[in-house]
Amino acid sequence: MKLPAPIWPKEHGLWAWVLVPLIVGAGAARGEAGNFWFVLAAVMFWFMALTPARMVYKNFKKKIKANRAAWTWSLIYACVGSVAAALSVWFDFRIAAFYVVFAPAFYLGVLAAHAGFQKSLPFEFGGIAYLSLLSLLGAFSVAGEIQKAHFAVLGFVLIFLLDRSIQTRIVARTMGGKGNFSEESLKTVCRMNIFLSFASLAAVSAVLTVF
Repeated sequence: MKLPAPIWPKEHGLWAWVLVPLIVGAGAARGEAGNFWFVLAAVMFWFMALTPARMVYKNFKKKIKANRAAWTWSLIYACVGSVAAALSVWFDFRIAAFYVVFAPAFYLGVLAAHAGFQKSLPFEFGGIAYLSLLSLLGAFSVAGEIQKAHFAVLGFVLIFLLDRSIQTRIVARTMGGKGNFSEESLKTVCRMNIFLSFASLAAVSAVLTVF
């Protein structure tokens, strides 16, 4: 039986929301815990399982015949992710607490796609704040503990993701659709995004001051 073509996550921005906090948190940490690669594999493969799982859930709710490719790849990704997660817990059982915290993210991601609120403002910004905590998981996987400096990195990651998301949302809302926007509206968008960039710098300075 031929294996169906792989199913990949469609939302390009979601890759950044998931992987940037984890990788930046790990890169900013110092230690010899040696658990990062198992943690990275666990997070990445469970993230990849999200899109086919959404398709399976949608078909189930609509009582449509199951998509073979969606079932196959959701199981493959989930199995690989689960093995990686189990290995990371075997090396340090404390990391299981992080998985308990982040497990609802998968369910919420599947539910949001079916219910249609995945593009809503509260879900988007709430999701960014939630997934930014992955920087602490990345740091713990390297250092074997959470240090004060790791919370500063969390602050930087959150500021960066919120800044990029807000600016992109403003541009998309103005220039999307049929393109019926004026020169003045583009100037307004430009001014707003420049202001947000300076606000982000101010927020970074505040984090540096606190930590």
